[in-house]
Amino acid sequence: MSSEYRFLRFEVVGIATIVFLLIGIAPLLDKNWLTANLANTETSLAVVAALFLMSLPLGYWEHQMVVNMYRSHKKERRVFKILKDNVLEIERTHTTQTRKPFFETLDDKMKNALLTSLLDVYVYANSPISHEVFGRLSDRWSHFYARRAVGRFAPIISLLFWVATVVLGYLLKWPLVFQIENFAVSIAWWLVIFILCIVLIDLYARKLWEEICFLEESIVLADLGGKAGKTVETIILYSITMMRLGLPWRMKI
Repeated sequence: MSSEYRFLRFEVVGIATIVFLLIGIAPLLDKNWLTANLANTETSLAVVAALFLMSLPLGYWEHQMVVNMYRSHKKERRVFKILKDNVLEIERTHTTQTRKPFFETLDDKMKNALLTSLLDVYVYANSPISHEVFGRLSDRWSHFYARRAVGRFAPIISLLFWVATVVLGYLLKWPLVFQIENFAVSIAWWLVIFILCIVLIDLYARKLWEEICFLEESIVLADLGGKAGKTVETIILYSITMMRLGLPWRMKI
């Protein structure tokens, strides 16, 4: 994936959030105040530049929220069930079951870290599957992050900003005229934004998620008993041995 696309993946989310906020707040603004303050070209360009700069950290923050949610130890992926069963089967086959299984002694975060690492072994090993599949999987994750961020997180976060702006504007009496009759227009715009985001953007993100799950399962199942499977077996047996001997088998931070 090109570095330009990686940059836009963050930028588009931040810009979408700001655009949604401006659309929602526009009906409530004092038109005379806007005309008086933004008629000047330099002022208008400064406002646009400021909004653009704000969109960068905002978009990155929203993107990381999506990543944290779908890569966290609380988010189950179907491939993890295959990998977990594989780990338990390796232990049953090569060790004497006289104590609690190695995998069950780990906390949830450690389980997720182990399974994620084992998945990477299958993905980056010399798999019998064409390497184009791995590129496809990477692209699916990237597109999923972007669509989920724009289609779900951006409208929600912009709506929260809208509420905060309205409340502060009312309490501090900013040069914003909150005309009661225009609240209905603003709410209508928000309904349009959410409907369009759900139907046109986020709906496809659900399909992408299913594609990701199927691709991950296919990659693991294709090499479960092959070279990558043997490497995973070695890793698990080494970890079990080190843990049973009371030796450090992972770094602590």
